[in-house]
Amino acid sequence: MKKLFVLAVAVVSATMIACKDSKKDAFPLYSVDPSNVETTTVTDKGSSSTNPTTPTTPQDSGSTVSGETSTETAANTETATQESGPGSGEQNQNQEQTQEQQGSTGGTQGSTPPAATQPPADENKDTTSNEGFEYATVKTLNFDLSIMDAASAAIAKATVNVSSNGEGVTSSISDDAGKAAFSATINQAANALEIVVEHPSYVSKTVSVENAQDLATISRVIYLEKKAGETVKDSDGDGVADAADQFPDDPALIASVTNQYTIAFEDLYPNKGDADFNDLVVKFGITEYINPQNKISKINIRSKTLAAGAGYKNKFYMNILGTDYLLIEDPKGDLNQKWNAKENETYVDAKVHSLDIVFENPVARTEIAPMPYDPFIMANSDKNNQVHLPFVTTKFVGKVLDTDKFPWAVLVPDEWMWPYESTGKKGATIFKAYPDFEKWYKSDGKEYKEWYMNPDTNYTFPVPSGSALTAYLIKNRHVTSIAAISALIGVMITAVVLINIRRRKLQKGA
Repeated sequence: MKKLFVLAVAVVSATMIACKDSKKDAFPLYSVDPSNVETTTVTDKGSSSTNPTTPTTPQDSGSTVSGETSTETAANTETATQESGPGSGEQNQNQEQTQEQQGSTGGTQGSTPPAATQPPADENKDTTSNEGFEYATVKTLNFDLSIMDAASAAIAKATVNVSSNGEGVTSSISDDAGKAAFSATINQAANALEIVVEHPSYVSKTVSVENAQDLATISRVIYLEKKAGETVKDSDGDGVADAADQFPDDPALIASVTNQYTIAFEDLYPNKGDADFNDLVVKFGITEYINPQNKISKINIRSKTLAAGAGYKNKFYMNILGTDYLLIEDPKGDLNQKWNAKENETYVDAKVHSLDIVFENPVARTEIAPMPYDPFIMANSDKNNQVHLPFVTTKFVGKVLDTDKFPWAVLVPDEWMWPYESTGKKGATIFKAYPDFEKWYKSDGKEYKEWYMNPDTNYTFPVPSGSALTAYLIKNRHVTSIAAISALIGVMITAVVLINIRRRKLQKGA
């Protein structure tokens, strides 16, 4: 009996430890075997703008970049990345020039300032949003920040980090005019944001933004208080202290920003689909690499086919600055001709496609659309039948909603369990698989904003970790984990007690 109880406690403890992992990655894009990553590198001319805070209209090149050009093996690419990082050749040259300019200073800065002056109160010039409902689970926020000292003089090279609920959203850096202008995508359910501004010569400041989902632009003048003089280490001489530099040994980079999404498509465009949203399901991640001038020097996009529940040969693209980049050419081929959507199928793990876009002229943050950019499919490989998200900026001039004002694509800022194929015993639609989905869109997105976190797993294809219960806990761990574990403990203790009572009765009878 004691052994049984000890075993029960061990099982429960292991379950609790597993449930504490709030970052469980059922469909990994990054923590994967390099041999299962197909990597492509392309070079883009990038920006012609010389003013990092002046938006420009990207030229529509009308070109398509396929995964067949400049392809390297995954193993070679991974090794090169580890050894040199993105854009290493140019960076090493810049670093040598910077070190020559710095002379014997060793990349340090700082001096003793005059007596500190109390800075004025920050200025709030935020504007509210009046956009309509477009089936968006994410929201674009524009940031227009001015970082100033107590005398209203601009502070250059102040790092700006934006987070929501403790998770990073984006990063930026102020220019010589003290400006940090950029856009970011947040979860529609996120209410509050924190903006942390840091500079080695000034006291760090955290600015809280409430009701962020109601805003269009966060426009602030943020004043920092001068610190006492101190020596600050800046190993790469890029003007950003090592403590605030994600790449302290690389003068061409100061930060990277990564966001991950799942997108699901219907492919019968321009006709209405069956709303099971498994014709193509892709998880993708975008990483922007930011230089000390607050420009993007490189973008990495990783994508992975999760389901291809259709007879069509769909291709997955992303438009960035007017160029269409082919990310997944043969989704069904990635799944060994399986669908990953039928009730009699087991999950097939696809390879990861990784595309590096290196800009010869880094692109201003205000010049590029915010993540997730413009992901889309060419339905059955027909360039005229494209399926785009309703809420992104796109050059596509076709429809984004069908005759019922319903989308052909949905995107969620999370991992997602897609519905079974609409035919068969477990035939499903998004309405069955996600009961809150209809409530969400009928409320114009004002209610049930996290509808995608509450699946009816009787109608969703199981994730690779196993049972429907496990899948449910993965997606709803923030609500259900404590209750589920408590219930499990209660059941196990009750079982132990009943077994013990039964054993005693048998012993007395004997």
